[in-house]
Amino acid sequence: MSCRSADDLERAMQDHGDAVFRFALIAVHSTEDAEDVFQNTFLRWFALGHIDPAAFRDLRKELLRIAAVCCEDIARSNARHATVPLEFARDIASPESIDGDDLLVFAAINKLPKAMRIAVHLAYVERYSPTEIAHITREKPVTVRSRLLRARRLLKRLIEEERRG
Repeated sequence: MSCRSADDLERAMQDHGDAVFRFALIAVHSTEDAEDVFQNTFLRWFALGHIDPAAFRDLRKELLRIAAVCCEDIARSNARHATVPLEFARDIASPESIDGDDLLVFAAINKLPKAMRIAVHLAYVERYSPTEIAHITREKPVTVRSRLLRARRLLKRLIEEERRG
């Protein structure tokens, strides 16, 4: 058993902060709420200080699991239902590195329901398996697999509709 130090927190934020923030942005659709999720995720992880570090085989996965809980907390606490449109393509990469097809895909992903958006992000951006995604989102692996299948079908339809104009 060990206690986490400020250096552990700083290292975790440097190594996994971008992934946690991107996940939060995809989940909550608001930069301000994503920043809150980011802070709460690392504070909660730091508060679990008397846990053996070896218990977390994949720190990123554990941080994303905590972030998923923080996103649920934000959703419950927000009395407002209006959201700010997510323009995450500009936040994630520079305009020079994104072509028209990528923007089309990002826009289509943005139109997915929240649960599908999260599953797609974890599967295709963070490269987690359905079993790992199930651990992060606290769902059954079969639920994640069916959600990914439905998301792919919906994305295909959305992209085809957008291309037709």
